[in-house]
Amino acid sequence: MSAMPAVVCEEVTKIYGTGHSAVAALRGVSFEMRKGEVCLIAGPSGCGKTTLLSILGGLLAPTSGRVKVLDQPLHALDDAALQRFRQQLVGFVFQAFNLVPSLTAVENVAVPLLLQGLESEQALARAREALRAAQLQGRDAMRPAQLSGGEKQRVAIARALVTHPPLLLCDEPTSALDGPTGQAVMALIARRAHEAGQTAIVVTHDERIFHYADRLVHMEDGRITGVEQ
Repeated sequence: MSAMPAVVCEEVTKIYGTGHSAVAALRGVSFEMRKGEVCLIAGPSGCGKTTLLSILGGLLAPTSGRVKVLDQPLHALDDAALQRFRQQLVGFVFQAFNLVPSLTAVENVAVPLLLQGLESEQALARAREALRAAQLQGRDAMRPAQLSGGEKQRVAIARALVTHPPLLLCDEPTSALDGPTGQAVMALIARRAHEAGQTAIVVTHDERIFHYADRLVHMEDGRITGVEQ
């Protein structure tokens, strides 16, 4: 685990709407985490967890404050630079999976590799390896409609991991998984972080996976209320 910060947030706010309809999703969030850490962000629904995750991934701009991720000042980047940041440095696991219905499982996982310029045959070979690591042997040729919710979730996780991104952002990655499978997926994420120096940030309600955290961040009402090492 490196002592160098991978993520630095300083007084980050996010306000949706204006005037009387304005809603503060984040209220002065400040925290740091190091490269190679697994950080779990926990708290009740609506407390700002997913908003914070989206800002750290360059999907949302903060209303105010400073956000530096992997030496990139996200608060100061234009749209083109943010797109390069997301494509080159970040693996996303979305709560809604965001799989392409017309593609098979292996093709879905191969998409980020193809976007990075890898040849099709090599991309598919690496995608098959990622599916095996996510315990999805025999599901390569199945399309999302043929998969269970838990299988779709593991395809999404394999897709996020296949490029070996320096930053992995996961929104409720174990929500559709049974206990043993959720433990196996989190063990894979933690192993990647600790052995390859990846930084993993996981939003979760699942107390069963809290023990995988190097840093457990508690949120409530748009604020960080506590951090456990």
